[in-house]
Amino acid sequence: MLDTNSIIILLVSVAVINFSIVCVYFLLVLKDARETLRKVNIILDDTQTVVHNVANPLGFLISAVNTISSYFSRPEKVRSIRR
Repeated sequence: MLDTNSIIILLVSVAVINFSIVCVYFLLVLKDARETLRKVNIILDDTQTVVHNVANPLGFLISAVNTISSYFSRPEKVRSIRR
């Protein structure tokens, strides 16, 4: 039969092996999370570029429309332009 010391050594060995497996799994999860965050960062950079490229022409267009509408909202300016 196994004595007390042998049982304790067996239990500690099993615990160390389980802890090692959990640590390796945790490191693999962290590595996968790091790669996912890298990909998300690339997607966000691309999105920022697209939004910037769309927003600049729209800002110019909105400014032009506001300028034109401000001239037509004041009849005295339109009359002065016609003379």
